[in-house]
Amino acid sequence: MGILKRLSKDEETRRINKRLDLEDEIIFRLSKYEDQDPEVLYACLRKYMAVRYPYLDDRGYIGVADDTHPGLYYTGDILIHTTRFELKPGSIVHFRQYGPDEMYVLHGKINSIDDHGYAKVEGPTGGEGLINLEAVMGVLIEVIPFREGAWERLFVGLMGTDYEILETMISDAIAGYRSEEIVPEKQKNDILSELERRLDALRG
Repeated sequence: MGILKRLSKDEETRRINKRLDLEDEIIFRLSKYEDQDPEVLYACLRKYMAVRYPYLDDRGYIGVADDTHPGLYYTGDILIHTTRFELKPGSIVHFRQYGPDEMYVLHGKINSIDDHGYAKVEGPTGGEGLINLEAVMGVLIEVIPFREGAWERLFVGLMGTDYEILETMISDAIAGYRSEEIVPEKQKNDILSELERRLDALRG
């Protein structure tokens, strides 16, 4: 007999409800650990999934940049990451970082790695911080610049043909950089010039 069998509607409903109840219980328990230390919970979940459920198709992901990393990418570029990687100095990593009130997803360049599973990472403005390697979600392997190469086809596949979302993302980035005081003036002007060019291209 195969592993699949036909269930009555009542049996199917009971099984579904039982699974939903179990999901709710697991989520409730995990939320308690998240309250204690969200970074530790995330690292544990990643380890568990990697050991118990190693999906063969888990090779990477792509997305549209909603922020700007000077010298690397601008808002609106398409970023391609791999999730199968060997971390080393020079790698551009996509990682989670937890603040007092929220979680951030950032890119940074690894400057060094210690023997305890931590790396010194350089951020977009040149500052350096320490991260747990378990916080790394992927490594940036390619940037497809705004409206170059396969950008149009990939953008439509990711976000459809409604460019209003991208306009909003770029407008928000412009507003953020105009109020930013950490970035040197020349670098800020170069970034604003490029972002404004992209916004004009979308509106044109």
